[in-house]
Amino acid sequence: MTPTTPAATRTDIARALGLRPGDRVCLIGSGGKSTLMSALAGCFPSLPVLLGTTTKIFAPSPQSYRAFLDQTAAEDLLCAWAGKKQAPEPGIYLACGRAISSGSGQAAPTAKPAAPSMQEMHWFREARNNAQALPPGACTKSVDEAMAAYKLLPLPYKMYENLSGHDGPFRLLLLEADGSRMLPLKGWGPQEPVVPDFTTATIGVIPVHLLGRPLDSRHVHRWPVFKELSGLREGQALRADHLAAVISGSCGLFAHARGRKILFFSQIEDAAALDQAGRIVDALPPETLANLDCIVAGSARYGRAIRMQSADTSGPPQSARTANAIQEGV
Repeated sequence: MTPTTPAATRTDIARALGLRPGDRVCLIGSGGKSTLMSALAGCFPSLPVLLGTTTKIFAPSPQSYRAFLDQTAAEDLLCAWAGKKQAPEPGIYLACGRAISSGSGQAAPTAKPAAPSMQEMHWFREARNNAQALPPGACTKSVDEAMAAYKLLPLPYKMYENLSGHDGPFRLLLLEADGSRMLPLKGWGPQEPVVPDFTTATIGVIPVHLLGRPLDSRHVHRWPVFKELSGLREGQALRADHLAAVISGSCGLFAHARGRKILFFSQIEDAAALDQAGRIVDALPPETLANLDCIVAGSARYGRAIRMQSADTSGPPQSARTANAIQEGV
């Protein structure tokens, strides 16, 4: 990744997003939230970092975090913190209100929940979007039940607040605060996403790889809502201005955001993808650009990012400034 202009800067992904100790961060949107959350947690190896959710998430790999905290374990930790300010050891911790592991019912307290295999995740995805992918005798309800076996639910939001921040035992809180049913794009219902009022930064995640492709309900969660929000017509190829409308709309990506508002274009792994992100930025209204603290394009998988110039609407279009910013891939 070789920046060639001041408008795009190669940097650590957490630094590009402007995250700092004491932050309580909500990740919203679609197409890469879990991967980004995991990558950001690994950017602070000297700190205790807490992961959680305000909705429902799949259990991550048990190898990806140090310990699992259910509500009882979290309450015990808070008592220890209140008495002796005894902080956890540095590392990544996962805190959820309930964990159900496949085939075993309620998980034992503090036991690491089972994570679905890649084969199971593929089956869930196919079965959710294609009835013909269901095995004989299966139905959508059975798919939902199978998926629920790996779902984690939130702790009470006040507990997340007490566990984190400058006065809590965990110096960084990362919450997955939106769901997209494993689909790359979505429209939002009136109560979505679920961003608590203690949030200091909201990261809106949007993938760009579907630009130029006709979309339908196989690609988009809440397809009718997305069509209305984006202005996309049935059978029409997705354009940059459609995604710009999704980002900037009054019922769009940042409608319920709190704290610093950060736009993250995910899965940016080559110059073509970066150029697509730049074209979306070109289409954003000036008032949206002014309301965003920063815009970042990057690859959470590789932990690399480019911070894009967001508020300056003067000069050449953003795509012209960034099209050549990467010469050997992000």
